Amino acid sequence: MNRLRLVQELCRLAGITDTGGPTTTIGQSGDFAKAIRYIDIAHEEIQNMYFDWNFLWATNTITTAVGTAVYQGQSNLGIWDAERIYYDGQKLRVIDYRDYEPDANRSPGPPEYIVIRPDNQIQIVPVPDDVYSISYDYFRKPVALAENNDTPLIPADYRMAIVGRALMLYGNFEPAEEAKIQGQELYEMYMAPLIAHETPRKGQLMGRAENTPFVVYTP
Repeated sequence: MNRLRLVQELCRLAGITDTGGPTTTIGQSGDFAKAIRYIDIAHEEIQNMYFDWNFLWATNTITTAVGTAVYQGQSNLGIWDAERIYYDGQKLRVIDYRDYEPDANRSPGPPEYIVIRPDNQIQIVPVPDDVYSISYDYFRKPVALAENNDTPLIPADYRMAIVGRALMLYGNFEPAEEAKIQGQELYEMYMAPLIAHETPRKGQLMGRAENTPFVVYTP
């Protein structure tokens, strides 16, 4: 379901309309505008439950330039996976920025370790003396819905969780107790399999779904 279909489903379940809901999510007012807002909030809330949902995972590559040590990740990068940064097929060691001490006398050379800076850029040590390829895993920032056809990253089988949570919000703010109860049931029904499927490392630690030790690097 895309953004428009999610809003239409919310309108149907909440009894906002008997005509199938809005035909667009753009430029609405009144009850339709509220329904759109509830869907957008619910979508954002679910994404923010864990920063390492499977559906937020991605990979990319940085190509170094001679004499340049600091690089940005993808524009949609939320969190680096510090355990999965590689050069030439080998895992690169990651040093906490607080433990890093610059050495102005160190000669340029191939990558030996990475420092993830407070601004969420990486610094390669030593300064590259050639062109190298650094591959990395990361978790994307939550994605907002803005257009009718925008589709959540949340897998299709579990998107009714968004509707359920939006129905709960509708029930809270209108107020409508029956809608809130129905939304809670729907939300729980779809969130349980979503968590099971998209957090196979489940067991929460610092907001992470994985229960193994993990260093969080954020801006």
